[in-house]
Amino acid sequence: DCNDSNNTVNPGATETCNGLDDDCDGDTDEEATDAISFYTDTDGDGFGDDTTLQESCTVPNNAALLGGDCDDTQASVNPVAIEICDGNDNDCNGQIDDSAVNESLWYIDDDEDGYGDPTQSIYACEEELGYSNNALDCDDTQAAVSPDANEIENGIDDNCDGLIDEGTPGFDNDGDG
Repeated sequence: DCNDSNNTVNPGATETCNGLDDDCDGDTDEEATDAISFYTDTDGDGFGDDTTLQESCTVPNNAALLGGDCDDTQASVNPVAIEICDGNDNDCNGQIDDSAVNESLWYIDDDEDGYGDPTQSIYACEEELGYSNNALDCDDTQAAVSPDANEIENGIDDNCDGLIDEGTPGFDNDGDG
């Protein structure tokens, strides 16, 4: 017995966070059953690196009670961060730039004429192959039909202005039928 004046201190006692050598092994508060788990938090964002889990009776400075930080060198990267288009996994969910708040709207461009279909779109950080940043195509199945096409007499709206064959010899310019 290393402290005969305290009946909770003896070689068979369990070590707790109380500043005493409860189990009489010469160490104080080591492997205490009520120790606090914490992680090193280098960037000070309140989340620590999961690989740095430690236990102690007191939590030191630059430590966090929560883990999950996938980049402990950047305070803007942690499990509650907002995902933005920057090539990083800001919210530590294992995916880069997913559902980022600053994604752009892209329209499918099946005919690859540089003009997108206004009825088919996606949000993404960067333009993907087969997409356009505009929704000006009136027929995304024909590359010859787009806002910059010349109108020809063929019974379709080649230049997407809402008129068919305007300015061609067969067009009814005065609208009299």
